[in-house]
Amino acid sequence: MLTPVDSFTVFGADGRNFLLCYPADEKSAIETLATTSNRRQLETLLKEISGRDWTAKLSAKEGLPGKSERAQPARKADEFKDDPLIQEALEIFKGEIKT
Repeated sequence: MLTPVDSFTVFGADGRNFLLCYPADEKSAIETLATTSNRRQLETLLKEISGRDWTAKLSAKEGLPGKSERAQPARKADEFKDDPLIQEALEIFKGEIKT
């Protein structure tokens, strides 16, 4: 299940501003997260992770994928072994999947 936080895309930093963008069509859902107290919590987490003071800057951006585009159906646990990348890694490392 996707939450409004999943809408954010990190767009880098500008000075002490940590830039987070979200799809323009999800503005109403993001406004809930953009409250002063939520923003402070986010900035506190950013400081704990990076050791640096940040100001979170949230902005809408056209062209970012919306929730429906980001949501992917859950795959069955057994389907991963059919993934071409998994198969390639198994060949490279001469591995096998045990069940």
